Amino acid sequence: MMVKGSVEEKGRRASSRSSSLGSSTGAMLVWGMVATAAFPHVNVDAASPLTEDVTFKPAPVPTPPLMLSAGFTNDTILQRGDVGVAVYGFSNTSDPITVTVTGFSGLNAHVDYTVTAVVTKWVNTSGCNATKCVNPKDRALGVHGGFVWRATLQPQPTAAGMFSIRVDRTEASGTSTVQSGSGTVTAAAVTASIEIIRVTYGDVYFCSGQSNMALELYYSFSANSIKAEMAAGKYSEIRTFQFGFMNGGIYSPAPQWVTTVDSTNVWQPVINSSQLPSGGAGGWSSHSPLARFSATCMYFGVELVDARAAMGLESVPIGLIQSAIGGTQIESWMSNESRTQCTELSKNADSGLYHGMVAPFVNYSVAGWLWYQGENNCGGVMGNVIDHTGYGCSMSALVHGWREVWAPAATGADERLFGITTLAAGGSEGAGQHMAGMRWSQTSNFGRWTDNPALPNTFGAQVYDLGDPWSGLGDGNQRVMNKTACDAGTCAPALNDEGKEILGCCWFGKAWSNCTNSKVCADGYNCSLPEPESGQYGSTCLKWNASDLLSLMAPLETVVRSNDPSGTPGNNFMGGIHPRLKRPVGRRLAYAAARMLKQQAQRKAGKADAGTDGALTGPTIAGCTADTGSLELLFNATLLGGEGLLLRPFDANETGGWYNNPYNDSADSYHPYHRAPALLPTEDSLGTMVCIADASVGGNASTCACQSWQYIGHNNSQNQLECFWYCEDGPGWKPPPKSAAAEMLRREGQEAAEAEDVLQGGIAVVANPFKVQWAPAPLRTAASGTSVMVDLTGPRLRGKTPLAVRLAWPLLGGASGVVADTCCPTRSIQDGHGICLPGNCPLYSTVSELPANPFFAVIDSGKCRCAAPQQCSE
Repeated sequence: MMVKGSVEEKGRRASSRSSSLGSSTGAMLVWGMVATAAFPHVNVDAASPLTEDVTFKPAPVPTPPLMLSAGFTNDTILQRGDVGVAVYGFSNTSDPITVTVTGFSGLNAHVDYTVTAVVTKWVNTSGCNATKCVNPKDRALGVHGGFVWRATLQPQPTAAGMFSIRVDRTEASGTSTVQSGSGTVTAAAVTASIEIIRVTYGDVYFCSGQSNMALELYYSFSANSIKAEMAAGKYSEIRTFQFGFMNGGIYSPAPQWVTTVDSTNVWQPVINSSQLPSGGAGGWSSHSPLARFSATCMYFGVELVDARAAMGLESVPIGLIQSAIGGTQIESWMSNESRTQCTELSKNADSGLYHGMVAPFVNYSVAGWLWYQGENNCGGVMGNVIDHTGYGCSMSALVHGWREVWAPAATGADERLFGITTLAAGGSEGAGQHMAGMRWSQTSNFGRWTDNPALPNTFGAQVYDLGDPWSGLGDGNQRVMNKTACDAGTCAPALNDEGKEILGCCWFGKAWSNCTNSKVCADGYNCSLPEPESGQYGSTCLKWNASDLLSLMAPLETVVRSNDPSGTPGNNFMGGIHPRLKRPVGRRLAYAAARMLKQQAQRKAGKADAGTDGALTGPTIAGCTADTGSLELLFNATLLGGEGLLLRPFDANETGGWYNNPYNDSADSYHPYHRAPALLPTEDSLGTMVCIADASVGGNASTCACQSWQYIGHNNSQNQLECFWYCEDGPGWKPPPKSAAAEMLRREGQEAAEAEDVLQGGIAVVANPFKVQWAPAPLRTAASGTSVMVDLTGPRLRGKTPLAVRLAWPLLGGASGVVADTCCPTRSIQDGHGICLPGNCPLYSTVSELPANPFFAVIDSGKCRCAAPQQCSE
């Protein structure tokens, strides 16, 4: 009998969807557990999507008679719920298999039962055998003995408990005689057994994405403090399981519903792994299981423990599964069926990581998922869920696709939570002009996660204000190596675009010079780390003002200032693209998740949400009222959950920044259409920006309405780069299609020569007739607790009618000389004289200190209007 919503039914639906899955005989039960055992590891360049050039390492072909799939080891956490969860694996015969569970539940009730597994012939759909593959890209894949098995356990609705699970295979026809208390008993002969112990029940979360999800705890600012807390016994209810890592994971041409890849990985109780040395800087393999686990996933777990307690929710064991790889695109994590729901996707990615990294766990019931990805999609099409294009569609398709195929652990409506992290400043992979569009698309274009029909039961964390405070720095040892370069005379002076000499990275009592290795030319003013020989910070460094930190950031003051994660000065992984402030990310995710879990608990108890239990997300634009010289922004009171609006000391007038040129400067230095790279715009930030019409620059309401500015580069006859800006989603000049295609080739990692071939005869040197007219504006407290006033008294805004407004929505980043995606748009900080203080953007919620959700709104007849499907017209 097939139980609705069971693993069997989920597997059957998954199998029927994929053309690569199926049975060769009508009588065979096809339930989705198509095994392609021990697929190879894949080494992936963290900065590039998967390509045919990845290196595959053939895995060994183990042949024990009975095996459990990855994720089932000693100390396993299984998902509690009123639907039985599955246990599954391999067998080398079709003989009967039983699974026996013994132990005590969380209510201290004795448990002892046996269930029979379904054993199915393995259908090899990979196109590979033991020696070769039909498609050479797939390389040689290992194979297992030819059967898979799956057993559904009895439901366990209560958390905790302690169990052992024994898997026995017996001969189909053989028997053995044993003595028991009641005499001689004849039983089937057991030919193979596996047992796992210390199994418990709780809430399991599957953490996936690319490098910022894979980033090891070792590289985070809070690494040492969290390790000490765990070693002292705190968070002992957390256990972790790692599947794949930063530069390596499992690629498969077909879904691996069962796998033994990484079978040496085991569930790790943090109380045990926290006792081990973290390891040195020798790479992933030298770190302890705790130190190399995902920082974002781990901090979500520890902060969820705290948030559940703060909101009066029961304490439960927390299981964290990491399955993430650096340098990957969202398309690789989607099923083939989900990919067909969207257009304008990357051509460089297929579903290989969904098959190899996701499919093995879809029958492993979970409470929810976490997703942190987007960097390697920034150069692509951001798109929109309502027209089924780009990332906006892909985000929704991935969420729905995972929900549909994943085995449930509860009956009724699917209330499992899906958490999404947007990109922090510095994560654009060189496509900064798309950062606003990416963050919008990470909400599937609704501008929020709560009450979002495209992303049901989804929560999220905006982290645009959590870029790395000391972005771009190498580790502390690199500067020491530079002294040798200086002494050897291998550093040479260099000039910037304005013809001024650049201060270099070699300063050990000698003159400054620019090292030829740009990756180590950082902290030239000794403001993030002391000068190695004197031990002193540089004389030009800005004073550290810890009082400006958000209250929830205050515990990080010492370690951020000393810049020594895990006790190593300057310790980071590849610089600012991997921000090290991961505990605040985990906290924001956990707070939002716990808030939604409390709502669910109240509904089950027949209680209404009081609406005063805290914000479900950061301040979310609901509307505005505008007139000449006046602009009030209104925020959604329901989503604030009784919290107010917190204004930060953001330098909205940019008095210390680069907004000090006269507006009609004859040099035209900030207009976005000037061709010289040195004169591209630098006037933008994550602050509040207001657009006004000004005939002197050719601006009008149409140009204010452009949400996404794009640029295209071309080498002219003097082999000099010429850059042209245009509005991707609005009026004005657009580049010829061939030129746009060539630019896309550049950004998708193709050779420059190939891009130039496409450009032949290509781009007309046309000056765009439109120019933007945005100006920064500070926020002021309003009479209402859920609205703020935008100060329009500045010289560029005084007496003007606002035509558009945006917050945390940078437009002009991405080209040479542009720094727009920042809460610190002051020249001194951008030049390296000081820290970009975390949590320094303009607007937050008062208690939870969640940053405002980014928005872009045009103003029509005195009211705001956001692009569909987002609504902001109250």
